Amino acid sequence: HSGYEQVRPAVVVDVGEGCGDADTVLQADACQPGDVLEPALPEVAPKLVAPELLDEKDVEQTIAIQRLNQRARRIRAGMDIAEIVNRQNNRPNVLLALGQEILTRLEMDISLVAEPSTGGPRLLHALGDIPSQVNPEAFLGQRNPLRQVLQTGESILVPNLDLSNEWKSTPLLQALEAKAFLCLPIKTEQGIDSVLLAISSSALAAITPEEEQLYSLMTRQVAIALENLRLLTETNRRLQEMKLLLEFSRQLGSLDASSIIGTLAESAMQVVSVAQAVMVALWKPDEQLLVPQVALGYVDNQRILGIPYHSGEALPGQAFDQGQALLITEVNFAKQYNLPPEALLRYRDATAGRLPISCLVVPIQTLENKLGVLV
Repeated sequence: HSGYEQVRPAVVVDVGEGCGDADTVLQADACQPGDVLEPALPEVAPKLVAPELLDEKDVEQTIAIQRLNQRARRIRAGMDIAEIVNRQNNRPNVLLALGQEILTRLEMDISLVAEPSTGGPRLLHALGDIPSQVNPEAFLGQRNPLRQVLQTGESILVPNLDLSNEWKSTPLLQALEAKAFLCLPIKTEQGIDSVLLAISSSALAAITPEEEQLYSLMTRQVAIALENLRLLTETNRRLQEMKLLLEFSRQLGSLDASSIIGTLAESAMQVVSVAQAVMVALWKPDEQLLVPQVALGYVDNQRILGIPYHSGEALPGQAFDQGQALLITEVNFAKQYNLPPEALLRYRDATAGRLPISCLVVPIQTLENKLGVLV
């Protein structure tokens, strides 16, 4: 109605107690059309964590990350070492590469590589920061990790030498100023081929089961590389023998009897590369003697041809009589060449007084007949 003054009512919204944050009183003239009235929400204070707790958690996370990184590096190092040794073309290079890569990939200070021998470990390689006044080979006769692993075939992993009562007083480790070491066997199908001793001049972190498995896998890869090289060498040797045999067979077709014997002697010298001399003797039934036909490599080959053998006499006669090859690694000349004085004088003149160290005697025979011997 136009006669009345417009009155705007007050709107009171009760949301709690108190002014501003509990009871909110809104006057209509303070609102605009379409405004939505909402209660004021209480502020929530952020949750505070003590600084020392944050630091401790950060330290734990940092340590965990460092351990993971270290494991990742060691796994990568093991894979790299396996790849590098597999590229080597002979056993000495494989073992040398292993010793070198252990220093760089696993951050060790000294590496020793040894192989078994009748007198204990025989040092093959000594690499790294070896004190100038120390000769590691001089300590190999005493108790040391290399000797122990060669005997047991089990790895020895000592991350802190000061805590190892068994090894901390070892002369070799003391001389090399070791604070930690890894000693790992390289085992092939033929047995323990070699042993690696890696030394650190500072203590290492505790070795985990995963790292132990890594070291085992790494040495297994080295052993596989060595076994592959052995098989390759054996295969090449057999192929060479087959080649010589085929060449010998090819020559036989165009030779007479005396030339065949000469070719046999020459081929024997090629097959047995370490042989310094060879003699072929044939059996003479009417004389009952083995009579030398061809001699190569002696000081006087003609004098060797003048020494016949009875069946069963000396090494040539024994191999002929038994029909079996004889391999003598250490010849006892007085016992195994018990010949008449005249024959001994001829042998001395033929060799200029040098006696044989080792000898291989192979009978030449068919299924029914004994024909002679190759010495």
